[in-house]
Amino acid sequence: MSLITGGYQARQIRRLYFERSLSTVAAFGIIFWLGINFVKSPSQFFQASIIGLSNGVLYALIALGYTLVYGIIELINFAHGDLFMLSAVFSANFITIWFHKDSSGPAAWGVFLMCLVTVMIAAASINVGIERFAYRRLRRAPKLAPLITAVGVSFVLQFIGLRWNGSGPKTWNSVLPAGKITFSGVSIPYTTIISFVVTIPLLLLMSWIVTRTRQGKAMRA
Repeated sequence: MSLITGGYQARQIRRLYFERSLSTVAAFGIIFWLGINFVKSPSQFFQASIIGLSNGVLYALIALGYTLVYGIIELINFAHGDLFMLSAVFSANFITIWFHKDSSGPAAWGVFLMCLVTVMIAAASINVGIERFAYRRLRRAPKLAPLITAVGVSFVLQFIGLRWNGSGPKTWNSVLPAGKITFSGVSIPYTTIISFVVTIPLLLLMSWIVTRTRQGKAMRA
């Protein structure tokens, strides 16, 4: 029995050593690759980093909402990203079609804030409706049932987005101010700055709620 236990522990140690060695090699490889790109073109490196950070904070907000859903109802909600897509389509049409505001200015900022509140209410209502009519009845069902339901809801939201907006690419004039800040060959659009100003405080606030408050700890329990 001791020989079996000792052999198992030795295999675990070797596996752990291999995983750490592989992670170390991968980390050094990434650092080396980043260093080469930085030396080759510093301005392009920082430009790509800013774009990556701008997209990353948005993905982090989406991922935080995803983990909250799983922590509360233990469901892998495949429709989570599709709801974000539908909200983006709704907000774009809300601004350009319903209010006919395509330019920047004080009036456009009012439309933007109104759009933000309206889209939040609409997305929350859709989410509550999905939970009430699709997920709640399957709370005590086998785990495969709500999983398949989530995939079905994802398809429904995708179809709504396709029927509403079409499958071809479309562009909308932003109500946010145009222009950019250029520093040492690195261009930072005003829209990117605004996305940082909005999303980073939201991300920090949500992280604080989840990790520090009683309600957040109960969600993660």
